[in-house]
Amino acid sequence: MGRDRSQLSRRDFLRLGGGALACATVLGAPAVLTGCSGGSDKGTPSTLEVSTNDVVTLDAFAEIEDPTGYYEIKDIAQYPAGTMLFASEDVTAAALLTGQTASPLSTCSLVNLEDGAMTPALERAVNHDMGYSIFAVRASKELLVWVESNYLTSDWMVYCATIANGKLTGQPVKLDEGNGEYDTPEIAAIGTAAYWIVQPAENGPRTTENSYLRVASGGSRSSDMITSEGRFNGGLSVSGQVLTAMPRAKASSGVYYELTAIASGSGSVVASQVMPHSFRPSNAIYMNNAFAFTIPASYDYGGGIANVGTYYPIAGNAWLRLARQSLTPPGICNGWLFAKSSSRTVFIDTREEKYFVVNAPDGCTDYGDYSVCVGEVARVCNYATVNKYEGAERTTQVMLRSITPIPAGTEPVIPEPEPDPANPTQPGTEPTTTEPIER
Repeated sequence: MGRDRSQLSRRDFLRLGGGALACATVLGAPAVLTGCSGGSDKGTPSTLEVSTNDVVTLDAFAEIEDPTGYYEIKDIAQYPAGTMLFASEDVTAAALLTGQTASPLSTCSLVNLEDGAMTPALERAVNHDMGYSIFAVRASKELLVWVESNYLTSDWMVYCATIANGKLTGQPVKLDEGNGEYDTPEIAAIGTAAYWIVQPAENGPRTTENSYLRVASGGSRSSDMITSEGRFNGGLSVSGQVLTAMPRAKASSGVYYELTAIASGSGSVVASQVMPHSFRPSNAIYMNNAFAFTIPASYDYGGGIANVGTYYPIAGNAWLRLARQSLTPPGICNGWLFAKSSSRTVFIDTREEKYFVVNAPDGCTDYGDYSVCVGEVARVCNYATVNKYEGAERTTQVMLRSITPIPAGTEPVIPEPEPDPANPTQPGTEPTTTEPIER
C-alpha cells in the first residue's frame, strides 16, 4: 500500500507508545469544526504574537535553595522493569507491562495512585490469536482505553472497557479499526469518554485525506469531534475535564497548527489559539484558563516564543519561558506550575516569583523520571527506572512516587528537632536544677 512495513523490534514496539494524532470535530456542535481557526476560511489566520520584552525566564525568579518543608515526597510502590504508567487524572493509572514471554508481548494493569496497588486488567490482547498485542493504554477512574496493533501488518484496533472500584468490570468494546495506511491512534480518556485520532500515515497513500478526532462515551457509537484538513500535530493531553489537541488550522497557504481545548461532555471548544506559521509544539495543554506549550526547535521568527522551551502566560502580558524542553506537558499542583525535564521536576510560584526543584530518584537511568499525569492535579506522580546494587548484582525496578507541594503563597512549617535524651541541655531546651531559685 505504499508504506514501509519493516518489522519493529519488541523493544521498539513497546517504546513507541502510539503514533501522532488526527484533527477533529466537536461532539454536540451543530456542524463539524474544520481547523477551529475562528471560521477563517481563507487568507492567513491570526496567530499568537508574543513580544520578546514580555518573556521572562527562571533567572528572574528566586530559587529556594533549601526547599525543606515546601513539599512532601512519598515512595508509593515498585514494579517490574519495563512498566510504563499513563493516567488522565491522579486517581487511577493504566500500566503497560512487558510480557514474561513473547506471547503475550504486553499486558495491562490498573494502578491506584494513592497506594500503588496494581490490579491486573488485560492478560493479553483481545485479538491475540490474530497476531495483535496491546500497544498503548490510557485510563480514567471510570474507563480504560487501549490500542491493539499487529506490528507485522500495522493493522490496529481501538477498545475500551469500564472500570469500577479500581477494577475492570465491563467487557471490551471495539471502537474503531484501521490498517497501515493510517497512523496507530493516539488515545485519551476522560470520565466515561474515550478519545482517539485517526489520520493518514505520513508517507502513506492517503496523505490528501482529512484527519479526525473521535469520541465515544460509555462504549457508545463513535462520533467525529474535529475534522482537520491535514494531520494533527503531536498527541492529546488532559487536564481535569478538558482535552487539548493540535489540529491544522485552515489557511489559504502554509501550515498552521491550532491549540484547541475541548470540554469533555459537551464537546464545546473552550479556547483555541493558532501558532505562528510552521510552529510545531511538541506538547500543549490547557489549564487554569490558559494554554501552555513546548517548542522543541528554535525559529528565526516568532518573537518571544521563537526559542526552545516551555511557555506559560503569567501576570498581565508576561510569559514565562522554561529553557528546558519539558518531556511531558506541564501541570499545576496546589498553585505551583510544575514541569518535568530529564533529571528534575521544577515547581514555580509565578505570583511570588520563586521556585524549587526536586531531583529524580538516586540510581535512576539517565533519562530520569516521567510524569504519570499532567495538568491540574492534587499531587504530582512520577515514575522512574531505578538500578540498585547488592554487591556486584544489579536489580532493576520501576519506582512510583508522589510529590505534593504546600499551597503556593504559604510558608513552610519547619518541625522542631526531636530532643536528645542523652543531651538534655541541647540548644532550645531549658536546663534543669534542684537549687532554689533566687527571688
